[in-house]
Amino acid sequence: MTEKDNILTSFNILHEMFKDRKYDLSIMNTYSDNEIQMIMDESGYDKGSNGSIFQIMMNKNMKLIYHMKSKYMKGELQKFLNSIDEEEDINHIIFVFKEKINSNNEKNIKSLIAQYNDKTRKHVKVEMFEIRNLLFNITKHSYVPKHVLLSTTEAEEVYDKYSIKNKTQLPIIYKTDPVAKYFDFKSGELIKITRGSTAIGESITYRYCV
Repeated sequence: MTEKDNILTSFNILHEMFKDRKYDLSIMNTYSDNEIQMIMDESGYDKGSNGSIFQIMMNKNMKLIYHMKSKYMKGELQKFLNSIDEEEDINHIIFVFKEKINSNNEKNIKSLIAQYNDKTRKHVKVEMFEIRNLLFNITKHSYVPKHVLLSTTEAEEVYDKYSIKNKTQLPIIYKTDPVAKYFDFKSGELIKITRGSTAIGESITYRYCV
């Protein structure tokens, strides 16, 4: 697939992800593949070999920023972050990077967002993905069991049923796990995992997110 194909595929996977998270898709649902390509073209995507940075509104509170340059460009990315000031309702940004960014660059982005939050007394949530991890829906893989986030009440019932006093007694799932990132599981949440088996039917386990 070409890089353009990868961008369109990743956009569709993100759509599935946000649908599973039960996000507002009122704006995202309106985009066609041609419209996404127009947004890319307007960003100068085809005017050079270094890629580009462009953004797409997902809903009135969330935007998606594609950073399709091989090298992390702090200055150019800052331009997009500064535009948040003009979009008072934005509280969630998804970054999709062409290449894996190092920990220093990740910290830099979080620092920029933290500065904005301090300045505006808002809380903008940030998520970061590498595009190669958005070319397939991991939850549809045959080896990935069904993951369901339990409500606080449901979690307490599980803790009582199994006399769990210390939540770390349970197996854990890291919030950086690909499935946890897909659903945006948070530390302290309890996840119900259901596996199908031809021998014993369904097998249910629980994992505590850290």
